[in-house]
Amino acid sequence: MFFKHREISQVVESPFVPEGDFEQHRNLLMLELFYMTGIRLSELIAIQDQDVDFTSGALRVIGKRNKQRIIPLDQSLCDKIASYIIKRNENTGVKPMYLFVKPNGQKLY
Repeated sequence: MFFKHREISQVVESPFVPEGDFEQHRNLLMLELFYMTGIRLSELIAIQDQDVDFTSGALRVIGKRNKQRIIPLDQSLCDKIASYIIKRNENTGVKPMYLFVKPNGQKLY
């Protein structure tokens, strides 16, 4: 199934996201990363904080057959990831190794 840019924009920029809802922010960021980068689910859940290079605007993912890919990120997506990391750390009370985690800080699967 394919989505048009307008449809994805409506979801990502939805005004119906409660400000303090960690899981909703996480899920929207995951959708945006899927759409903007084309990464696979297995690549997404394996992203660690250290894989995001905010200075150069790049994301390192490990794909099939353990191949590494560097994916460019635009500044607005880097800003959203940085904001998410702050909220994630506040919500979980720890600094998890993986970027996307459950509310208790454990890795998503």
